[in-house]
Amino acid sequence: PFGRNPLDRDHPLESLLHYGPMTRSVGDAALMQNVMSGAHPEDMCSLRDEMVIPGQLDGIKGWKIALSMDLGFFEVAPEVRERTLQAAETFRALGCTVEEVALDWSYDIHDPYLQYWEGMAATTLAQYLPEWRDRMDPYMAGIIENGAGHTAATQYRCNLVRGQMYEALAPILERYDVMICPALSVPAVKAEHDLADPDFEINGKPTEAYLGWNMCYPFNMVSQCPVMCVPNGFCPETGVPIGLQIAGRTFDDLSVFRAASAFEAAQPPLYNKQQNRPAL
Repeated sequence: PFGRNPLDRDHPLESLLHYGPMTRSVGDAALMQNVMSGAHPEDMCSLRDEMVIPGQLDGIKGWKIALSMDLGFFEVAPEVRERTLQAAETFRALGCTVEEVALDWSYDIHDPYLQYWEGMAATTLAQYLPEWRDRMDPYMAGIIENGAGHTAATQYRCNLVRGQMYEALAPILERYDVMICPALSVPAVKAEHDLADPDFEINGKPTEAYLGWNMCYPFNMVSQCPVMCVPNGFCPETGVPIGLQIAGRTFDDLSVFRAASAFEAAQPPLYNKQQNRPAL
């Protein structure tokens, strides 16, 4: 969550961008997170209270878990929906109660998030456009240019939307120990995916190609809530893992790690066969 892991000096007071571990197991993520977290003199927002994730995590029997299939507004592909429902059954087998909830978020969060990101990109990267534009992704260059035209009011509106998002999420997290949802609304996008593709669709419905399939970015908007993404089976077409997000109450990292660890232990080993091992 915000402030747990210090950012670099180029992003002072930044609350949407975060650095976290990317590992092959929950245990490795805990080890790496324990090293990454803590106060740092280059980040005034870095928290002084240490959160140490123990090597042995307690079980989650008796927990109540909320399930949001679409976060209120995403179009979710059938394969992702099926794997998410199977994840819910895994948690039930672990002794948890899993209930689907209606989260009152909408596509209205898209523009404030994108405008904030554009403003940050313009502030930190516009100086490189004259020299590097011809080697930049055209979509990224457009983001930088768009951001240069935003007003302070446009940027601050993002904070108001973030507050509204938490007003909708907080009551759910007070009633449940954690909330689960897909990480992406599709099993995968192609490596050559065009972020500006006007013909991109999910379930036959036109979908914005940059963020319309990415169910992670809303949690950047409520960044005081810790979130972990864990593998939830494989995409039958590509063989890449389908992700499941586990979101917790503000600064309650430990509950997220406990849920992720229990879920991982109940799954078949991710790399149990040679053909499942990613090439290094």
